[in-house]
Amino acid sequence: SLLRPDHEFLSEFGDIAEGFTVERQIDVETTPLDTCLATNNIGYADVVELDTQGSELDVLRGAKRILQDSVVAVQAEVEFAPMYAGQPLFADVDAFMRAQHFQLFDLSRYRVRRSTVDPAVATRGQLLWGHALYLRDHRRPQPAELSARLAVVAALLDLPDLAVCILDRLAVEETDKSLHMAVRRARGAVADAPWRRLP
Repeated sequence: SLLRPDHEFLSEFGDIAEGFTVERQIDVETTPLDTCLATNNIGYADVVELDTQGSELDVLRGAKRILQDSVVAVQAEVEFAPMYAGQPLFADVDAFMRAQHFQLFDLSRYRVRRSTVDPAVATRGQLLWGHALYLRDHRRPQPAELSARLAVVAALLDLPDLAVCILDRLAVEETDKSLHMAVRRARGAVADAPWRRLP
């Protein structure tokens, strides 16, 4: 991590505290994601996945161009409690992503128990971190190509209802007959895919 662990807080959770031991500290140079992609002639990204131990919001702030222009999905680790000193929490990441016109679609959650009682004692533990999945808000006006890519990613993420919703809108808006038919075929393929059937 680029941040120091909050040892005072983490010491309450014996199961994970040892994993936050600082073995050494080094200086590193960081580059905003937008700059990194431009430097390497990468014009766009469809999906961004982040697990940077507390600095996810900084990474996202350095990716505003691609978030605006091309990204349709972001999965980021988020913390609900200060595991690192001065780190942004889920509420901060969520507010930033909503300001970029992304919607929260899924959230995994991980709880950890304190070491204050015997392991045999049942406890829910405390919610400490999770992984948040954000998708571009499909209801906002955007280029047809971006909507199509969002539909593909939604289908791959087991969200065929969203994929079909997007494709239905594209079919209505598309005036080119061949493209209109291609969108309708894609809609049928997503909606009727037997391997997507829930048990």
